[in-house]
Amino acid sequence: MTTPEPIDLVIFSSSILHGEALTETAGFVAISNGRIAHVGRTDGEQTPNAAAEWTARAKQVIDVGEATVCPA
Repeated sequence: MTTPEPIDLVIFSSSILHGEALTETAGFVAISNGRIAHVGRTDGEQTPNAAAEWTARAKQVIDVGEATVCPA
């Protein structure tokens, strides 16, 4: 089993703008090596522990509270 690559930063927000789609729920963006590694929701609909799993790998975690813009 390989060890997952460390994540540089996980940003939590009340809503996530990914491309042209604004999620209706809180979400997070995981960034690794200057690139978006994952955009997820924190309501558990995708994977119940996704936010916790990405956060556990992060070197830094930020909660901005407001909308976050990510390139598509």
